Amino acid sequence: MIGRMTLKFEGPTPGILRKHKNLILKAAYADVADWWHRVIRPKHFRESARRAYGYKRRQPKTVETKRRRFKHNLPLVLTGRSKKQTEQRQISATSKRATVRMRSGNIGRNPEARIDTAAELVIVSASDARLIAERFARFIDRNVRAIREVRQKRI
Repeated sequence: MIGRMTLKFEGPTPGILRKHKNLILKAAYADVADWWHRVIRPKHFRESARRAYGYKRRQPKTVETKRRRFKHNLPLVLTGRSKKQTEQRQISATSKRATVRMRSGNIGRNPEARIDTAAELVIVSASDARLIAERFARFIDRNVRAIREVRQKRI
């Protein structure tokens, strides 16, 4: 599982000023962060997330209590309050990275737990990382072409 993604850029970007490149990168990071929140974050609350994201095993007592009292065994969900709160988010982006801030309710709040549920919420699987990279690249390509077309029309 991938906790943090790092993108490396090499070589010049002919026909694009550094200012425009940084604006495109900032917008691309913001777009990908928003997409992660809308598309990938909800996957963490599905039954299939245990295998896809490699969540640690819960104690049998915890699993049984959730099934008996709450009639489900969804990961990272007890009452649903934390899942609902993570729907609210604030995205900030620079030309180097994006940050998604979410209210997390009780996720990661139990000091006695041996499982870091806050870290589990933001794990990115290899297939998700591939999708994120593809979206990022498409966004950049689209905007670089648009800037180059505008610069060519001005001449």
